[in-house]
Amino acid sequence: MKIVPASLLFLVVAANINAQDPTAQSPLKLDEIVATLEASRTGAATTNKILIKQLQDRGIGFEISPAIERTLLENGASDELLNAIRLRLCDDYSAKSENCEADDTDCQIANYTKALQFHPDDADVLINRGASYHEAEKYDEAIADFSRAIELDPKDADAYNNRGNTYSAQEKYDEAIADYDKAIAINPKQPDYFFNRGAAYFNSKQFPLSIKDYSRYISMRPKDALGYARRGDVYIEMGSFQSAIKDLSNAVLLEPTEPQHLVDRGRAYSAAERYQLAINDFDAALKIRPDNAYALHNRGYAFLKTGEIDKAIADYDRAIALDPTNAEILDSRGSAYVEKGNAEQAEKEYTRAIEIDPAVSGPYYSRGVIRSDRGDYEQAILDLSKYIELEPNDPDGYFSRGAVFIDIEEYEKALADYNKVIDLAPKNADAFTNRGLIYLRQGDYRKAIEDCTTSIRLNPNNPITYGNRAAAYEQLGDKRKADADKKRAEAIEKKPKS
Repeated sequence: MKIVPASLLFLVVAANINAQDPTAQSPLKLDEIVATLEASRTGAATTNKILIKQLQDRGIGFEISPAIERTLLENGASDELLNAIRLRLCDDYSAKSENCEADDTDCQIANYTKALQFHPDDADVLINRGASYHEAEKYDEAIADFSRAIELDPKDADAYNNRGNTYSAQEKYDEAIADYDKAIAINPKQPDYFFNRGAAYFNSKQFPLSIKDYSRYISMRPKDALGYARRGDVYIEMGSFQSAIKDLSNAVLLEPTEPQHLVDRGRAYSAAERYQLAINDFDAALKIRPDNAYALHNRGYAFLKTGEIDKAIADYDRAIALDPTNAEILDSRGSAYVEKGNAEQAEKEYTRAIEIDPAVSGPYYSRGVIRSDRGDYEQAILDLSKYIELEPNDPDGYFSRGAVFIDIEEYEKALADYNKVIDLAPKNADAFTNRGLIYLRQGDYRKAIEDCTTSIRLNPNNPITYGNRAAAYEQLGDKRKADADKKRAEAIEKKPKS
């Protein structure tokens, strides 16, 4: 699960416009300013100061241009007055941006862009436009605005934080973390920076650092449920399920009507194999929000693990009806059909999931296994190879593809896959068993015995491993050891299955 920073501190600076009395005079017009300058009796400097004050009180009723600037300068306007006009126009358009609908980023961006025409080096407006670009998912433009704001004010912590949020949205977590570091160095008392950096650490799988940042956030905002919820998510990924349950229980206590906290605690219970408690949490979440596809998806998983396959499929059906383009739910429903013994329907689910989102890895693996089981080896290899491409550090992909290569007697390719499995998971007993089988079939009996022995040390209860080692001993003429292994294999097979 990916964490999106939920506390994006995009600085939105209110336009610097004084509240006006409804009975006040209308905004200053160009001809009025020119006439005042021409009729000055107190001297140019004083007249310009008077006009600046009137500008602040009344606003401005025209837009400045190079031609208008020349006219004003010719009539005695000071640079200070011209700059005040530009700033007022900048503020006016910034105010218009703030009056746009919250989701109308085109309106916001257009007005901020107009504001910057009059005052291009206004860091606050750049930050605000950057935030609107971010919301519009125009991330390169957002980064350009935040970067320019940082150039103008290198001590603006919010600009670094905002740029970090945009880098996070682009999944450029190293750059994001570097920006959060700078924001924290400038202002270590702002908890949002720690929250956002914690999310970036989580998404880059730096879990201990993520825990540290979320803990700092919690220490600064102990009544904010979201801090506990996010730290709980990290603990789930780390396999620290009790810590996750504790944190998510705190989140539930602080926000008992927030279904997301209940679903996440249910996920923690499921991960800890406490499925009934998980189902209870999912039920509670669904009472609050019956159309919660995420809760239905997770409850379906809990039902599947407790053997209630029809209930699992029913939950997946409802979840898919609510979220029909969610490939992960289709993948899960495929797994339920596998458990039900309906491989044909499962394959259809996996294929549909792949069509919806070719970047989701799970369906390739599961479909590859189904195709391997029915002897469609070429398609199985293609699916498992795609899974490996998407998940190069998961030993399961190499293991299953290696098994296909064994079946079709492509032993060198199988050997390469099991070597990779053992590199990634050196305590995987079955990988040593299968590599031992490859060596046995290749006639390398001593290596076969070595691998089988390692497998037995890791898992002494697999009769297949003893049988393979017995075959290798027989080939080397060691009948005594071969017979001992055969007896051990028979004894294990006779044991009642627990």
